[in-house]
Amino acid sequence: MFIQIKEKHKNNQNIKLKAHLHYLLKQKNKIENKLILISNRNNRLINQNFINQTKTKKLNNEILKCLANYFIKEFNDFTTKEKKLIFLKFFSLMNISKKNPNGFTVNTNSMLPIKKGFAVSTKDTQNCFNEIGLFKVIIYAMNNKNINAFGGWFNDENQKYYFDASLVFEKFEDALDYGKKNNQIAIFDLNECKEIRI
Repeated sequence: MFIQIKEKHKNNQNIKLKAHLHYLLKQKNKIENKLILISNRNNRLINQNFINQTKTKKLNNEILKCLANYFIKEFNDFTTKEKKLIFLKFFSLMNISKKNPNGFTVNTNSMLPIKKGFAVSTKDTQNCFNEIGLFKVIIYAMNNKNINAFGGWFNDENQKYYFDASLVFEKFEDALDYGKKNNQIAIFDLNECKEIRI
């Protein structure tokens, strides 16, 4: 009985955190849309831009706090340095996804695009979408050092942006083998920019 009450309380907390996160992201988008390209000669615009940037920083901190609480058990296992790295990767990948609405594959360390090889998603990060999904993917990659790529793609059917932790292989045979073991229906050929069904 106690376990059920505790689980129910946790679920209610997560629902509240999701709702709060959604609100914070909405506010952040509104402010970012107001940011103005300015010249140094216009003090009024400089001040307005500074205010908006300050608000964005505060919202970023709130967003990260919200995500950290959502994944509190997993997140607390990391060192302070690792936590900072997770935050940096989160905002970096959010920006990358905005600039690449159709999808992307980047290196987990350099965050630069990978243009060669065969990318395969891991089954453990399937169905990870939006900000909470992205945070989960980053945590998974931090805990699994063999993961060498982050991937993202937009699903037209449900209008959601998905993220995954991936492995990029040089050889097609290795990618095919890993894909089958991870119950994947396809792998992505980065050389030809096309999907290959397994």
